Amino acid sequence: MAGNPFLDVLLADTQRALNAPLGGGEDVTVQPGGDAAAAVSLRAFFEVPYVEPAPGATAPMQAVAPTLHIPAVHVTQALGRLLTYRDHVVVRGTRYRVQNAREDGYGLLACKLLESAEAARDADDD
Repeated sequence: MAGNPFLDVLLADTQRALNAPLGGGEDVTVQPGGDAAAAVSLRAFFEVPYVEPAPGATAPMQAVAPTLHIPAVHVTQALGRLLTYRDHVVVRGTRYRVQNAREDGYGLLACKLLESAEAARDADDD
């Protein structure tokens, strides 16, 4: 079965953006099932909460959950599966639990993140 030329080009462009020196990609650590000993490092786009107008609304709406966008093919190559709510990721020194992960139809896995209780407890200990 032949590959999808559109998705092949899209994945190549995404890879360039992830690895460009001034691109939006950054290293993240994926801990399958929350197991730090089984961690793998991958490149992803990380988005923190922001405020923007909702479509058709005049008042700004705030996105409250940080979001990770990671190539689905890289996740399946590293883990043999997509991310689930049992998995954790470490981004910018903070450990998060994957709240939900959905394929976006363009090769990326969009994951809403929730700061893990372990990370919150560790921060309280400082």
